[in-house]
Amino acid sequence: MLSDDKSIEYMRNLVGKLGMKDAKKELYIQATELQSGESVIFEEGEIAEHAVAAAAVPWVVEPVTIGDKQYVDGDISSGFANSFLKSRGAEVVIGLCPTKVFSVPDDLNLVNRFMRPFDIMMKQIRFLDQQIDPVDYVIEDMAEEYGLDDFKMVDEIADHGYKVAIEKMGDIKELLNSD
Repeated sequence: MLSDDKSIEYMRNLVGKLGMKDAKKELYIQATELQSGESVIFEEGEIAEHAVAAAAVPWVVEPVTIGDKQYVDGDISSGFANSFLKSRGAEVVIGLCPTKVFSVPDDLNLVNRFMRPFDIMMKQIRFLDQQIDPVDYVIEDMAEEYGLDDFKMVDEIADHGYKVAIEKMGDIKELLNSD
């Protein structure tokens, strides 16, 4: 399991010690409070710390301790937080599924056997979330051939995600221009 301290240190190398109020645009980061299982939206505090908490996938990254509470991946408790974002003035919410959450592995090696239950759980959460509080548009094929264990391919995954987003831009522009 990856250390939350090392993950936060890595994120600080990317974004520095910027606070959320220092961001040029409004920034909200969603995580799940581990004890209660409730979705939490961070609106202030350090970006690096909250970003790692929001992406702390169980079984992969240790929960992140902030204050006296521990936090894990925000998707576990509340997919895309559509209602929250709309309450803050968002007219359109676009959800991203950056990894191959829904694909079936070719072989069930040790990593796949370990991660497959998480994939199944995330598929169910996303399905229910879209039934209860649907976003306006979802990009689900951001990096289908990559998984949560492809840590050394971050740049390649980011490039791929950028290309997919550009391909979807026509659909997104149409959505933004509709009444």
